[in-house]
Amino acid sequence: MNTLSERGHGGADTVAANEAWYPALPLFLLLKNRRTLVVGCDEVARDRVAQLLQTGAQVAIIGEELHPQLQLWLEEGKIAHAGALFHPDQLTGIWLVVNCLEDEALRLQLWNETQARCIFLNTVDVNDRCSAYWPALIQRPPVTVAIGTGGASPALAGYLRHKIASILPDNFQPLVTWLHHWRKWITSQIPQLDRRAILWRSLMKNGLVELFLANQSQEAERMIQERVQMDLAQHGNSQSKK
Repeated sequence: MNTLSERGHGGADTVAANEAWYPALPLFLLLKNRRTLVVGCDEVARDRVAQLLQTGAQVAIIGEELHPQLQLWLEEGKIAHAGALFHPDQLTGIWLVVNCLEDEALRLQLWNETQARCIFLNTVDVNDRCSAYWPALIQRPPVTVAIGTGGASPALAGYLRHKIASILPDNFQPLVTWLHHWRKWITSQIPQLDRRAILWRSLMKNGLVELFLANQSQEAERMIQERVQMDLAQHGNSQSKK
């Protein structure tokens, strides 16, 4: 995805100074085995389809002259071709629609049809025809960082993506696996969600991740155990279950 391009996001219109602004709710959609529809067959559509396929989504495309990569995926059975032209019946069972075409009449039709069916719509480069924005992404499996600007400046989202990516570790897998292990242990010791949240914030603030990334996992584990013991003592339970 060309995140430095204005095509790297759902919309490009700047929010007017006198308009009320409501931030988008950032969520990660679980699209595995769920049906999605991409309208358009050019390079932008190819990029959107590629990311949808990574999620395990079922992808159908609409258009006539398919980009060579889309044609290859179609022949390999990775995507389906829903037709050359859009028809509302194609929205049956769809969770998400992405429109990559610049036809204003089609944009309006897709907006009305998806709104009526409570289907999220991302329209490339047109903010007021979006019910979902396409963020700039940093992917370091299993970690994903998504950056958005509310449709105001996709170029800024892309710029921030490159700046943030430059300071993140290349490989998160060992860290995530280690944290997952200790998350389960802490949950077994402290079943109260609010107490665990405070504990984790304290651990992160005091350099837990930095210790692990510096190959000081034993010191990091001691920090976890000490903080858990402090919490248990504070709340009248000094017996650790470990």
